[in-house]
Amino acid sequence: MGPTSCLRRQDRVAGASVVTDAYGGRMTRREHPETRVAARVSEVSSSEGERSPHRNRLAAIAAASLVIQLSVTLISHQFLSAPELPDAVGYDRIGRVLASVWSSGGIPSVADVERIAGTRTWGTFFFVAAVYHFLGANWLYVKLVFAAIASVIPVGAFLIGRSMGFSVKRAQFAAITSMLWPTTFMWSAMGLKDSAASAIAFLCLAGILSRRRIVAIGSACVGAALLLPVRPAMAGALLIAAVLAIRGLESAAGKCVRAVVLVAVVALWILPVGQRVAGGTAVFSGTGDRYLIGNAGRVEIQGGLADQISATVSPSNLAAAIASPLPWRWGEGSRTPYRWMYPGATLWLVLLPAGVMGGFYLGKRSHAARVILAFTITYFAVYYVTFIDAFSRQRMPVELVALMFAPMAFIYYPRRTIVITASWVCSLCVVALLSSGAITIPVFALTCGGVLAVSLLRVRGERRKAGARFDSRLQVGGYRA
Repeated sequence: MGPTSCLRRQDRVAGASVVTDAYGGRMTRREHPETRVAARVSEVSSSEGERSPHRNRLAAIAAASLVIQLSVTLISHQFLSAPELPDAVGYDRIGRVLASVWSSGGIPSVADVERIAGTRTWGTFFFVAAVYHFLGANWLYVKLVFAAIASVIPVGAFLIGRSMGFSVKRAQFAAITSMLWPTTFMWSAMGLKDSAASAIAFLCLAGILSRRRIVAIGSACVGAALLLPVRPAMAGALLIAAVLAIRGLESAAGKCVRAVVLVAVVALWILPVGQRVAGGTAVFSGTGDRYLIGNAGRVEIQGGLADQISATVSPSNLAAAIASPLPWRWGEGSRTPYRWMYPGATLWLVLLPAGVMGGFYLGKRSHAARVILAFTITYFAVYYVTFIDAFSRQRMPVELVALMFAPMAFIYYPRRTIVITASWVCSLCVVALLSSGAITIPVFALTCGGVLAVSLLRVRGERRKAGARFDSRLQVGGYRA
């Protein structure tokens, strides 16, 4: 007779026959239905008790994000009460025109909005017109609504982190860092759509990564519908992420669905961009007079597709797309509202290597992380090909994803990440000093040569001292041959 049968005993617990084996395991032979229901209720209540603190903390983070967004917007409005950037000026002027049309003749159609706005990305103009129509023609109202929408970015970051396998504390840390990221509340304070669009994208990505297929499909459809008239590149990247994320598409029918979605994205979204590039010149204008606001109303691409490809593969343009605006430029030409981006741009440049390493680590281990990487790479590539170096505003979702990945590199590759980050920061400092004119290249070369010479002399002196100490110890018998 084995040890299990010798040491087995039966206990009567609440009408159930429980068997305890020699290893301490409990096996239920027969349970009363009421006992099973009571146990299930107890289990659910205990799990809800464990989750409620996390939900309360997430709600507190969301509330703090809303307070920060609204506070920064209200404070900055004392200095920037009128639209400053060209896009903001366009939102305000065209929004007022659409609001007057709305008040006199009903809701304007999409064709009317495109004709008045002079562009197919009419969503922001229509949104501003709706704010003016329902709340009043005040630019502050638009910025406050943008700020309220952007305040849900930490919620999306938390849910995405949990889908990628983050612990609750790490997901909360990702939510807090995204809440405090300077760029998230800067664009809303200027009345631009970037923070609000990123918030919608993050929430929809969190829904796409859900285990429930209906939630994933609904999030993809809602996100594409909301973002297509606002930021088409983000809508297309969201659909590509959806076809990669939704489970159950490994069959032949599922592969057909994926192929249809990819072909639809290319046909409806990428091809118009390609035709615009190949045509040589793209002019966003309506019927009649062109609506030009500075350089924002018209986008000109000289030379057609060949020059566009040449500009795309240029290392200098790629570096400008990644690093702009350069935070060490403080001359007369940089006195623009874009200086508000300098804190976020500095942190983005410092954490860039860690973000790449963290994305590489998580991409190998998490399917959700690969989906987020597909969304980020697709979005970055399409916008870079379209706008080349003018990518500072549209880079915000990429920055938020890198911000989520960077701590993982410091956790799993601490020494390597610290060394690479320190070397990267030193290189940035050298580039900043050279490009800002603080030092010239000959002076920098002489400085490096002097530092290298002093270092070599110091090493040589230390070696001589160590040799002398060794000889003295050898003479007094400190070492035995």
